[in-house]
Amino acid sequence: MKKKIMTVILLIVAAALVCVLAGCDNDGRSSGSVASANAIEKAYNKLAGNYDSSAMRAAVDIGDDKSYVSIDSNPYNIDDYYNATYVSMIKSFNEYLNLPDYVYEEMLHTSSADGVRSETVGKITVVWKYHPDKGLEATYKYTG
Repeated sequence: MKKKIMTVILLIVAAALVCVLAGCDNDGRSSGSVASANAIEKAYNKLAGNYDSSAMRAAVDIGDDKSYVSIDSNPYNIDDYYNATYVSMIKSFNEYLNLPDYVYEEMLHTSSADGVRSETVGKITVVWKYHPDKGLEATYKYTG
């Protein structure tokens, strides 16, 4: 009986040591891009739960590895087109990722002459651009 208990204790200690050396988080997952890409995926899932699926299919793209999400406020590239739902998706996604309010404000005040803009907050980088005929396009990615 003592031998079985010692074996179990040694296995637990060995597993904990492997986890520490491999850089695991509290859930036992590796703390590399997978863990942080998980924040991107969680925000995407929250967005999908709050918006119509047809709007999501039209305006939002998520990477196969869940490491990035792109949102296009004018997915059909209609000249001078504005869709409040698609723009609100960008605001909501910023909120789900806990990005500061100034990031969204800068997005709204970007002109086509500004070119591509970006902001990194923690390990999340958002890159955006605006064009009158193509709308506001934002891509969120883990940059760990």
